[in-house]
Amino acid sequence: MESKSGIIPIWNKIYRKELLLRQGITFDEGKKNAEDFLFNLMAFTKAKTITIIPNAFYYYNEDAMQSLTRSYRKNDIDTHLVWRSGIMEYMKLWAIDNVENKRIINRQTIYWTLYALTNLYSPKNKDGLPTKNQEALRIMALPEIRAAFSDAKYFDLAPIARLGVAAINSQNVNKLKHFAYLDRWLIRYPKKVIKMVLFPILGLRGQIKKRMVKGVTS
Repeated sequence: MESKSGIIPIWNKIYRKELLLRQGITFDEGKKNAEDFLFNLMAFTKAKTITIIPNAFYYYNEDAMQSLTRSYRKNDIDTHLVWRSGIMEYMKLWAIDNVENKRIINRQTIYWTLYALTNLYSPKNKDGLPTKNQEALRIMALPEIRAAFSDAKYFDLAPIARLGVAAINSQNVNKLKHFAYLDRWLIRYPKKVIKMVLFPILGLRGQIKKRMVKGVTS
């Protein structure tokens, strides 16, 4: 099994039953999301030996448009903040809560927030635009989100992510909405977005035509 998420999912791991029973490691049934991450934190800290198999036997496409992970759930951000709080707590426990590691967590928060906000403005979310805007404002005002996005200047983010960061740092809902629409189009129709949206915005089409005409006439 292969996962870019590493520690988070349980579907790419096998656990020794004796360890779980002896340490009392169970799922928090009160949580609908991120319970697998918290489960793994407990299991990893209690295990004496961890074996990693490099081979991948199962692939899951997280960018599939019909996937549950591509639909908006109102507790997506709150779920991430549970993950963030948990990992920060264990970083302190292990005495590795330095600036560099905190920035790694902030980078995850930035991408998770942009991901969730893109899905918030998805047509699949049947909430009206005022409700979506209100939820976006709530998310942007969260102290953990603002702290993470204040670190964005330290990261080499993708250009599309930079648009989202600028919208959130300026608390501009309209800019955020435009970012979300463009991001979804870029996921579904990458070639069309580059040709129909990004080229005109950057002025590349006009520059290329001018150079071609100049090359023909010279």
